[in-house]
Amino acid sequence: MALTDITEKIISDANIKAQEITKNAEADVAKIQADARGESSAIRDEILQKAEREILKHKKSARISSDITMRNEILKEKQAVIQDVFVMAKKLLVELPKDTYCQFMKNVLTKAIVTGDEEVLVSSHEKKRLDGAFIASLNDALFPSGKKGDLTIGVDESIDYGCILRGKGIRIDCTLETLLILIRTEAQEKLVAILFGGEK
Repeated sequence: MALTDITEKIISDANIKAQEITKNAEADVAKIQADARGESSAIRDEILQKAEREILKHKKSARISSDITMRNEILKEKQAVIQDVFVMAKKLLVELPKDTYCQFMKNVLTKAIVTGDEEVLVSSHEKKRLDGAFIASLNDALFPSGKKGDLTIGVDESIDYGCILRGKGIRIDCTLETLLILIRTEAQEKLVAILFGGEK
């Protein structure tokens, strides 16, 4: 074989090999691109799905937060109404005529007195109503129950309305504030039903 023929065959074989390599490379590139597109598509889908889940979670959280906020606001309003009712109740008690107020306090104290020789502490302004005559009447009411009937009266300016019973080892709070707190605790459920009916 002539040198020229050998050279031409080498060149021809090289071209064939080059074409084969190029073809294989193009196939590999196409596969890589397809895989990349598939991978990116999967990643994109995963991101979108995650974003959708997050959006739904935040929407649900926002709805729950909104519901809780609304319920809290309604509860605050109801509590404010109930508070107003008891502020008004205190005002009504304070403004009762002397005889009616004294009878109310007499009923409270008769149940609270332990021995009958306690000191009834009142503020100086309350002493104008819960006076000596009131203490005398209260002492008289104690005798039928077997209690001593030796109550005395004292002044304590820390008291607003009502009184405090002070005896040996005892101190019983009969102030209007405490009485109304006790009434509120006992009557709140019934009061809510009266004020708000079937509301939840």
